[in-house]
Amino acid sequence: MDTRQAQSMTAILRDEHADLPEPANDVPAWGPYITAHFNPRKGVELFYAEIHVPQAGAQRYIYWSLMNPNYGKNPSYAGIQMSLVPGNDVYGNNICSIWDSDDLPEDTLPEATLISGRPGIYWDHFGNEGTGLHTSNQNAWKPGERYAMVIRRWTRKGDDKYTYTSMFMYSFTAKTWTHWMSARIAGRALMLEGNPAGFVERYGGNAQHYYGHFGNYFIMVEGGEWQSPHKYTVGAGKAPWRASLVNGHSGQDVKVQVGQTPERDQEITLRPAQQNRPTTITPPIIESFTVTYHVRAQTIEWAWTIKDSSPPPIRTLLSISRDEVYGQDVYLHEINGPSGRKAITNDLLLRENDYKGTYRYFARIEYFDIFEQKSNNGYVQVVFDYA
Repeated sequence: MDTRQAQSMTAILRDEHADLPEPANDVPAWGPYITAHFNPRKGVELFYAEIHVPQAGAQRYIYWSLMNPNYGKNPSYAGIQMSLVPGNDVYGNNICSIWDSDDLPEDTLPEATLISGRPGIYWDHFGNEGTGLHTSNQNAWKPGERYAMVIRRWTRKGDDKYTYTSMFMYSFTAKTWTHWMSARIAGRALMLEGNPAGFVERYGGNAQHYYGHFGNYFIMVEGGEWQSPHKYTVGAGKAPWRASLVNGHSGQDVKVQVGQTPERDQEITLRPAQQNRPTTITPPIIESFTVTYHVRAQTIEWAWTIKDSSPPPIRTLLSISRDEVYGQDVYLHEINGPSGRKAITNDLLLRENDYKGTYRYFARIEYFDIFEQKSNNGYVQVVFDYA
């Protein structure tokens, strides 16, 4: 997706509040944008980027877009904003939106549908310059703190009509992950396409100087393999802007700013020092796990907790075996996507075995996180009475 296309859309979608001051025409005609360049050899499953907006760079009505993956013919974008609500309450919100493609009949729309989101999420289906799904969450970030943003595509077992995608953020200050939204997109096994690209845009107001530190762009391809960019390019359409390397969390960031002496060239190339994969990749840990069998309802209730700093799940496996913890499974249930921490399933598979009497089973849980890491195993002994 052309970065300039994304910016023209944000003039319409900047947030759910329509009464914004018109921007003055003393900023770049487009950009400044930043693009991380990769040469993936496999299908891309995940986009990753980090952002730090110092207090001095955070102004009202500024949008720091971080990434814009294409899902086949469906463009998208995601980033953070400083917005203003009635009553002059300034807050930092995030955005994740997905366009419909241009070549499908209108009776198939919308192609992108919200399936889950953080409590309080704002969402709608936009129109005007194209159509699509727009989402926004208030109080998602604070100036002066560092965040990672992840877009992760995934599939649902047995579903050959749709591809799913989720947006997450990690707070380096709180050391916690947050799942902000998940959507369903028409199309089977769509991968993330294009080079991750972002921009800094003033969509309202009259701020003259604003900036952000962009850093540690990565992609994860099929099989959990990480790739780092071989270069970054930054550019803008006229007006004052500048890009430079600054110290970051683990290497160097690219400072992209408006309101400084213009760069000599319309586009420049930078090669910041960075590691081979994100530092936010830590072991996924299940902290607690309980299972309750409801005899009358013939259901199994599962509940678990995950360490706050652990990467979120993208696939969770619930299983039951007899006699031994890691014996032969007689029951298996798979949850796809960044699930909650509770599930209720029926005991049909167990009853199909035509067991009679009281049996001791071992229930287990494990999950694969957004980075394709396997968690520890949690297990508990459960008594099922079929007398």
